[in-house]
Amino acid sequence: MATILAMLGVVCAAATLGPAGLIGPAPALAAQDLPPETEEFGRLLGLVREGETGPAVPGARVTLRGPEERSAVTGESGEFRMELLPPGLYRVEVEHLAYRRIEVEVEVAGGEQTTRVELRLMRDAIAIDPVTVEVEARRGTGPLVGVYDRVARQQALGLGRIFTRDEFEHRGTSRVSSLLQTMPSVRVNSRGNVTLRARGSVSQRTCNPEVWLDGFRVGRSDDAVNIDDFVTVSQLEVMEVYTGPSQIPFEFLSSDSMCGVIVLWTRRGG
Repeated sequence: MATILAMLGVVCAAATLGPAGLIGPAPALAAQDLPPETEEFGRLLGLVREGETGPAVPGARVTLRGPEERSAVTGESGEFRMELLPPGLYRVEVEHLAYRRIEVEVEVAGGEQTTRVELRLMRDAIAIDPVTVEVEARRGTGPLVGVYDRVARQQALGLGRIFTRDEFEHRGTSRVSSLLQTMPSVRVNSRGNVTLRARGSVSQRTCNPEVWLDGFRVGRSDDAVNIDDFVTVSQLEVMEVYTGPSQIPFEFLSSDSMCGVIVLWTRRGG
């Protein structure tokens, strides 16, 4: 027993020895690194204009490539907006038939900050090869083939409201929101913001739809959506409107699309 107590005394003494053998409290444990903070999103606001002092350029196609890929079309004021972007370095590509294509790199900040960029295009008309037009050519070849096949299936099942090029030309309007106003389940306010009436809602609750453009999601359900900011009727080939989750095609269905989805396809088709 005496031997055991003596050994314990040695252990306790060793635990209280400080620097240079002085008796004192044992050193504290090294602090552990804190886990990294959750990454926050940012937004990108852009303006596309002609040259140094020229006018705004509407109808320019803007593609964002980097931590996430997005696509948008500039509105009448030459502006575009992309929300909920993971922070990081992106390559911004701008295209328009009347101008030279450009690419720039932009660092998008996180923490709900807004990154602004001004992009300047130089006139450089693109020569287009001669095109032979046939009655059904646009449905038989090109990137929109799969779109027309899927749209045909949706129409056969009676799912969604499909607008086609023939209807765009017949209605003779330049604003996409004007087309949507013809649907009883869609609301468009004076600023052009679009909301959908939730299907089966007794209280007539409205919510924001998700918006897809040429296969890229450009508007989320937690944002107010001005559909005219993304594209004009003259650029559209097909528009699909689904006002409830039971209608939405699988490729556009997510936890953010429960209110509904508006899918826009331009003549180029992505």
